[in-house]
Amino acid sequence: MAATWRAFVVNTTVHGLRYVYESPSIIFRIMRLILLVTAVTCHVFFALRSFAKYFSNSVITESSEIVPANGELVFLAVTICNLNRFVKRKINMLESEGDFYKLGLNLSACEAIKKVNKDMTCGQGLLCAFELFGSFVVENCNDTIKSRIICVLNNTKEPSFNPEEFLSAYGHDFRDMLPHYCRFAEFETCSSSDFYPLLVQKGRCFTFNSGRNGTKVRRTRRTGSSGGLGVFLDTQVHENTIGEFSHGLRVIVHEQGIFENLESGFNVFPGSHTLVRVTAIKVSVIRKYF
Repeated sequence: MAATWRAFVVNTTVHGLRYVYESPSIIFRIMRLILLVTAVTCHVFFALRSFAKYFSNSVITESSEIVPANGELVFLAVTICNLNRFVKRKINMLESEGDFYKLGLNLSACEAIKKVNKDMTCGQGLLCAFELFGSFVVENCNDTIKSRIICVLNNTKEPSFNPEEFLSAYGHDFRDMLPHYCRFAEFETCSSSDFYPLLVQKGRCFTFNSGRNGTKVRRTRRTGSSGGLGVFLDTQVHENTIGEFSHGLRVIVHEQGIFENLESGFNVFPGSHTLVRVTAIKVSVIRKYF
């Protein structure tokens, strides 16, 4: 038995136990034994305490479906963005055309474009100078033309180029994208004026039921596609210039007042029919456990 115990103590992985047996001094043996027993006692004490604390705070999860007293639910906001940033017809439109001023394409930076290259339209010149892939869209666009346009704009007394103004003027208009059908809850007719325009980093977007500028926030009594928004949209693929790596729309469903994160949306491609169902989940912590 003694030999077995000796072999166990010498080869055990329990930290410090072998020194209790092999230490040449009886004092060192007693000290190491006291430290070892103290460490084991503390470990057991805190382990038991942690188990007791864990089981004293049992977690109970309750799930329930709440329907408002009036039977209506606030309908979420729907943001629609064309994956294309600039409309080709606007980019290639000459100043002499009648729609140039009607569409608001006469930006202050247009004067600089005429000084550099009279063969370029205002949209072509700005696209060439300030867009990364502008040279792939605009003919005769090179580094020399880019530098000359930027140089002329920088020498003006006041900044004459506004990227947001350029994107807003030469981007898509929702009136042109919504030529067919728009219904809310099947019976309420909607129009392009119900879509609030906004600018994001990747283009121009339009939000339905945004609640901005004091507009009415719609409610619905029915779930499913019959109680929501239904639209037929023209993606205007023939107007594509620079944008995402695919054609179509980016759709984001979100709450009113929440920043529209394009990464959380999904793409709808031309010729497709898409149905979206959203389930709202609210998590509430009753009390702090620790």
